[in-house]
Amino acid sequence: EATVQLARDTGLQVIASGGVSTLAEIEALRASKVVDGAVIGMALYRGQIALRDALIAARGDQNA
Repeated sequence: EATVQLARDTGLQVIASGGVSTLAEIEALRASKVVDGAVIGMALYRGQIALRDALIAARGDQNA
């Protein structure tokens, strides 16, 4: 929520970094329409998120 608010308040391109570890969080960031990306390295490394699923969630494309 703080990342989304920062993007809204500043109008800057903001990338969420740290703490993004679920598909629901990626979907929420996409739905905000103000956050430009997310760093999900640790979630990928720990197997919490599959890259393919993260890309689908980021695009909002359920048919991929």
